[in-house]
Amino acid sequence: MQISNVDGGHSQNDANNVPRTTDPALRARALSKIVQDATGRLTILDDINLSVAVGETVAMTGPSGSGKSTLLGLLAGLDTPTSGDVQIFGNDLLRDDEDGRAHCAPKRLALCSSRFNCCRI
Repeated sequence: MQISNVDGGHSQNDANNVPRTTDPALRARALSKIVQDATGRLTILDDINLSVAVGETVAMTGPSGSGKSTLLGLLAGLDTPTSGDVQIFGNDLLRDDEDGRAHCAPKRLALCSSRFNCCRI
């Protein structure tokens, strides 16, 4: 799996009327997701670290089964990691239950899947 900046590294804070901040809009630290399958433990994600600045646009690419959808689910708060944490504008997304996670994320962050189904978080 590869995560790339797609806006040339240029922040669009002024153009989007987004306040400047030193905190990233999204930060994932040491994210891991391990599940049980018929043969034992299956590691889907292992020690993923990601930081997305305010106004930055990124794309995630990789072959089928590389963990892209799992990572998006964790970043959106739709799933919980085996270990690690996710912060949105400095707020710990995983501190709450599922209902709390659905309401804690700011309205200025969106995740879009390969089918362009956008999930505002």
